[in-house]
Amino acid sequence: KKQDYERRKEMANVMVILATAVMMLAIFTACESEDLQTTFGGGNVRSIKLLLNAQGDEITRAISRSEGMDAYGENTIATADVFFYKADGTLLYDVAKESVTLSAPDANGVVTATVPMPSSDEDIDLTQAAKVYVMGNRQATDAQVANAKNSEDALRALTFTTADLANVPTESTTFAMDGTSVVNVTDKEISGHVELVRNAAKITLTVNLPSTLIADGKTYKPQTDNTGNITVTFNEGVKTFGNETDVFDVEMRKGTAGEIVDDKTPVTFAPFYSYPTTWETGDNNEPYFTLHVPWGETNADGSVTSYKTYHYRVPINKGSYEEDGKTLALNRNHWYQIDLTVGVLGTPEASDEVELTANYEVKPWGNLPIGANLLDFKYLVVDQEKVEIYNQNSASVAFASSHPVTLEIISIKKWDY
Repeated sequence: KKQDYERRKEMANVMVILATAVMMLAIFTACESEDLQTTFGGGNVRSIKLLLNAQGDEITRAISRSEGMDAYGENTIATADVFFYKADGTLLYDVAKESVTLSAPDANGVVTATVPMPSSDEDIDLTQAAKVYVMGNRQATDAQVANAKNSEDALRALTFTTADLANVPTESTTFAMDGTSVVNVTDKEISGHVELVRNAAKITLTVNLPSTLIADGKTYKPQTDNTGNITVTFNEGVKTFGNETDVFDVEMRKGTAGEIVDDKTPVTFAPFYSYPTTWETGDNNEPYFTLHVPWGETNADGSVTSYKTYHYRVPINKGSYEEDGKTLALNRNHWYQIDLTVGVLGTPEASDEVELTANYEVKPWGNLPIGANLLDFKYLVVDQEKVEIYNQNSASVAFASSHPVTLEIISIKKWDY
């Protein structure tokens, strides 16, 4: 009987050991299946690395930064709000700008954003992250972001207001920008590269003044020896993103003369900026420049006794659309370069400017790679991927491409009330 008792006791101990082993195996297996989540939530890896840049270039290529001017803050990424979404668009995890650490830009202008992990008491499975949306230099309030963050579209529709848009550029200027990218999830980390798109448009003006000008049988000279008197006014700029009626003017910005080329003196002005706007040729909300140039009538010996200011109207993005009814636009993150040669005298009355025709170039406000393979480089910049039309018969989407493009409509939704 004593031997039977010892055998039963030994068997009971074996059963306990086996049961304990099974439980440990189950726990170990569960940990293995949730290794990624555990690593993100409470392991040694405590942050997410994101690469941000405001130029839309492959970071592996050598690039020129000349088209995004650092002195004017055009490339600056000062803050970043980060939002992770699931594949179905549900918000998974978000971090406000105060908690995101940004590195200094590298040689290519790329900033590394270090985003903290969820705290250990948060039930967040980052393995479900499908894409990340980043707001750079955001101007929206904390309350606005909190109300909109459950939807990427709602965040993108937020109003971005730069109060001093009429006074930029300055060294401290930052431009509101945003971007979306797919995130890469591995067994040890989550990362991504987000190209941020500026919400504003950039406009530059170069005026080429001839050494002399003949009008009504008289010879005139421009006052290029004192270029502070050659000024330009920017009219009907838009200072609120998404609100075309909130406009501003930039009064009398002074020009800077360059070296004479082909008997003409180029006068350049610091860049102007505006949030997107659309108009039809001749509309009251059409943005334009008013150019003011002092001309002096020459004496018999070629000298000038006094100068008088003459005025010109310079359209923006007029392009080939001369007739009324054509819809034009200033699109976000595009650079509108205007090269103007003055060949007429203008009008002495500021309210009755002579309209001048200029050469216009519109291109993405970013940089293209440089190098021997430049001609083989392909790029495509699309102003927007989704268009909502309200009480309109048509809409346009601006794009720039290095190669022929085939357009395809992915989906259309129509709400019939």
